[in-house]
Amino acid sequence: MGLPLHAIALESRGASRTFIVNSTLDAPDALAGDGICATSTGTCTLRAAIEEANAVAGVDTITVPAGSYGLRHGELSIADDVIITGAGQGRSIVDGKLRSRCINVSGPVNVTLNGLTVQRGQTHSSDEVGDPCGAGLASPSGATLTLNDVAIDRNQALAGYSDNTPEALGGGLCTRGTAVLTNVRVTRNRATYGGGIYTAGITTITDGSITRNRSTGNKFFNPAAGGGGIENDAQLRLSRVSIRHNRADASLAEGGGIYNLGGQIDGTDIEISHNMAVGHFFGYATYALGGGLQSEYVEPISTSSIKLANVRIEANRAIARDSTGTANGGGIDSEAGHLTLDHFRIVGNRVAGGAEATGGGTIAIGGPNLLSDGLVSRNVVRSFFPESFAVCGGIDARSRINLSGVIVTFNRAVGFFNSNGGLCAEDPTLENVVISNNYP
Repeated sequence: MGLPLHAIALESRGASRTFIVNSTLDAPDALAGDGICATSTGTCTLRAAIEEANAVAGVDTITVPAGSYGLRHGELSIADDVIITGAGQGRSIVDGKLRSRCINVSGPVNVTLNGLTVQRGQTHSSDEVGDPCGAGLASPSGATLTLNDVAIDRNQALAGYSDNTPEALGGGLCTRGTAVLTNVRVTRNRATYGGGIYTAGITTITDGSITRNRSTGNKFFNPAAGGGGIENDAQLRLSRVSIRHNRADASLAEGGGIYNLGGQIDGTDIEISHNMAVGHFFGYATYALGGGLQSEYVEPISTSSIKLANVRIEANRAIARDSTGTANGGGIDSEAGHLTLDHFRIVGNRVAGGAEATGGGTIAIGGPNLLSDGLVSRNVVRSFFPESFAVCGGIDARSRINLSGVIVTFNRAVGFFNSNGGLCAEDPTLENVVISNNYP
């Protein structure tokens, strides 16, 4: 099937070239490196254009008209600097058809994608297959990936069923280099860790939405899962980003919205809401940690830190579905490093545990912790088995905490043994703090 355009290759002796795709079919270039984007039938496909761009050094440009570009010959591999520009999200679509990864950046190059949808990529970890990270997009250490007006939708990195297969990371996007995402929508992707995004480099997201992604474990060889929306192992910078309706399901479920593994997160104007960490009994101990966000220590030295301003952490859930299970931190479970929140709302989060449930709004085990100018309200901890514990409906601070200009009100702890509906803390520093109407 062809589009009513003609293939164009503009070349100027070593200068950058421009290729205009004119076919939605998936076919290779007839002679990569001759400067002409042309398959054996004379059309310019997206694959042929990328192969031409790879063949000669330089920053080439590829224009992708509106249409669905289904991949029949495996992933698109980018090995040189390139700018690929489509007609916009939902109009120019790269479709892996659940057969392969969509786009793989295969070296330390600079890649810019504009106005595209990347969907239905799939990777599977097995004894024979290499790194399954990033079913939609994968970018290695040393590369710079820039995404503008891009949708990453319905990609899945699947875990294997043997004890020596790697974890499936980054259902939508896996980046170990530098990634700059602007006006990017990441939705309905799936992996073991980092259902939407896995980042082990420096990632900046501006004006983005991370929604309805999922990280899942299985009861055989991958009982743990985390970061339904994002897993961050390095540096994550967020500005005007919503992280909503993501979920982590496993025997050890960590961070329904975000899982921070020894990394640093800095954000302003953030919404983390309606995410869930759900611990299931797979024959292992059951934990649900951080419905909205979970931050974990990395031995031997952890530099973990969370610093968020103008943030809403609302209606998240941490649920342990086992009589011996533990659920911590409906909104945030910060087990390592510094937690700093400024101008915040932690409202309407829930923890439901088996044997133990704590920290309906926040549990802070690492430290120091500084919370200023915020509201902690209507969070609930509930344990629903006999002789179980429900404590600290609002904040459970097990390390040094400083509250300034914070209202802690109408939080609840409900269970067989319950205590401290509002604030649990040893020797906290309180300045202009109101703690009232909590139960018990």
